[in-house]
Amino acid sequence: MNLHQEYRRLRALGWRACDAMRYARTAVEWEKAERAGLVRLGVVPDEEMYDDSYIDTWGRRREKLRKKLWAKIEREGVYGLLAEVRVNGQWDTVDSCWGFIGDDWKDSGYDADLKRAALCALDEQYTEEAAELSARATYAGVA
Repeated sequence: MNLHQEYRRLRALGWRACDAMRYARTAVEWEKAERAGLVRLGVVPDEEMYDDSYIDTWGRRREKLRKKLWAKIEREGVYGLLAEVRVNGQWDTVDSCWGFIGDDWKDSGYDADLKRAALCALDEQYTEEAAELSARATYAGVA
């Protein structure tokens, strides 16, 4: 993935420059970690009933909009997004977000936040392992 192409793609979608650059960097880093089999984004069906109470604030058109929304839910389903990191051969969920209709999560910003959380968790995991190895090497040399 090319950083500049991803940045331009997000800007064309209307993202603010600072957010587009932050996510483009995350996307490039994510692609490398994903290719190495260290992170993944899981899309799973949401078992909870979709909460449409926010529509009540939309004024007179709310019933028409509610019907349109539920038709889309029936067609596309409701999903959760899981950010996962491979830890000792097992997948560990580090963050999640629920209530996406169809693939509305794509380029929502939530996907970027989840990817960033997984990459931070991965970085933390390697930092802890490096500190542990360093401590072992230090004590091994003293004995």
